[in-house]
Amino acid sequence: MTFAPVSTCDRALIYSFTARYAGNSADLTMHSLFCWGETYPSFWCLEDGFLIIRIHFPEPGGIYYSIPMGSGDLTPQQPDESSTFIPLPCRGDICHLIKKLKQDAQSLGAELRFLGGNDQTREAVRKTLPHYGRYYLRSNSDYIYSRSDLQSLKGRKYQPKRNHLNHFLANYDYIVEPLTKERTAECLQMLEEWENEHIARITALSSQPDKVNDSASEYLKELEREKVCIKRAFGNWDQLGLRGIVLYAKEKRSEEREGTGNKLAAFCYGSAINENTFCTHIEKALESVTGSYAAINQLFAKSLPPQFTFINREDDLGHTGLRTAKESYHPSGVEHKFIMAPMSTQMQQIRSLWLECFPEEQSEDAEQFLFTRFKPEKMLCHNENGRVVSMLHIIEFINTVHGNTVSNTTGSSAKSNTEGTTKSSMEAATKSSAENSYKYAYIYAVATSKEYRKKGIAGALIEQAIDKCRKEGFNFVCLIPSDNHLREWYKKYGFTVSRPVSFHTSDEYDFGTGDDSRNEAAILPLSGESPEEETTLYLSDPLP
Repeated sequence: MTFAPVSTCDRALIYSFTARYAGNSADLTMHSLFCWGETYPSFWCLEDGFLIIRIHFPEPGGIYYSIPMGSGDLTPQQPDESSTFIPLPCRGDICHLIKKLKQDAQSLGAELRFLGGNDQTREAVRKTLPHYGRYYLRSNSDYIYSRSDLQSLKGRKYQPKRNHLNHFLANYDYIVEPLTKERTAECLQMLEEWENEHIARITALSSQPDKVNDSASEYLKELEREKVCIKRAFGNWDQLGLRGIVLYAKEKRSEEREGTGNKLAAFCYGSAINENTFCTHIEKALESVTGSYAAINQLFAKSLPPQFTFINREDDLGHTGLRTAKESYHPSGVEHKFIMAPMSTQMQQIRSLWLECFPEEQSEDAEQFLFTRFKPEKMLCHNENGRVVSMLHIIEFINTVHGNTVSNTTGSSAKSNTEGTTKSSMEAATKSSAENSYKYAYIYAVATSKEYRKKGIAGALIEQAIDKCRKEGFNFVCLIPSDNHLREWYKKYGFTVSRPVSFHTSDEYDFGTGDDSRNEAAILPLSGESPEEETTLYLSDPLP
């Protein structure tokens, strides 16, 4: 099994696989694989009729493989009970490929982890590797839009966008041209102006002047990595199959002023993910030309060939302002980028207990929590014969209604940008809110295996949790009983106050019941104070 660096010569071969098997994710486009290659080196291998992409991320051991893409045999053999891997000889199928990929990962000092795939291929990996779990990171999920929505902006929900666009149309004469190789130098000059605008805004809006230099330094590094990506795209424009537009704007009546005229106000470009989905990779517009973001967005949607019915505008990288901007265009869906990775023995036992006690949930629900939220030091459990038979998890929240309301604005990302305020200002607002709010310990996923119930095990864990939360300075402990019988049972431990509760998490993980009308928290005060009198308790993530 030999991996080769991704080059522009590989575009046709890679696209023939990714267009059929990679869904609507932007990560396996040639732009992502090649243009971001200096930051995230990418390699490919064609083995037994399957294409595998290997991507190297900067962190130690940060190597991920695409789930094999192809039309070969996806039916795994029964796993060997004495080993986590299947024995050979099944050649030409996903079982044999996984064996080879494990060896390749080990040779690089990494564990075998997968990115992407569709439901069929992920299920094949799950059956082949039963100790693996899957999860996604909300910050890496792509936003998918209806192309017709973006080009028409019809309906009340798009009124704010139409307002921005109408302001641009009322104040500027404009010209739209295709983005060609001949115009790339001019785009790079505009990119410099765009960067200067953003660095100036970071400095002006920083609430911690003594840390401006550090913030600006990190932001400059992000911008520099993106600039390298853009230059690679411009230098290989035709080979990568990119298409884009440029927007020139001139203030109306500006001919009365000396030296005024058409100015490059925005540019954007992208490439096809498959036959019906196009991806906008880069979109830049000058904030000094008000409304230019709304204009370039709509004009680019209009410029695309008619077969593209959906537009992927990539992820938000966890930047709240960028998420707000992308959501303001009302995506028709979100493309989660799943990761499949091995689970520890403890995680596997928790998953088994979870599914036993919460049969209405799927493996994916437990795995999403275990990979993204689980902290061993925040779990209390009871073990019998080396197996977790009872557990609970303590999750820290703050009540942002009691303190200052957190503003939902942050800075723009280097990889994909829209207008917004700085990330540092969001963190400062969140910190201020946390300092003025009560700390809540939320007891989550209380579960005991059926054969160990009515032995006082869960009650003992609840008492330990209350004591732990008191020592750690929480103001309140709360939980959501699943029925009235349990609500009465929890009252003997002091959970006598009830409030409707709403959870607000950075990754949108739902800690409730799945039905907002049933999210009624039982609360135990620890600080001698009564919980807030708001109709609904709003619990939000504190800063990490």
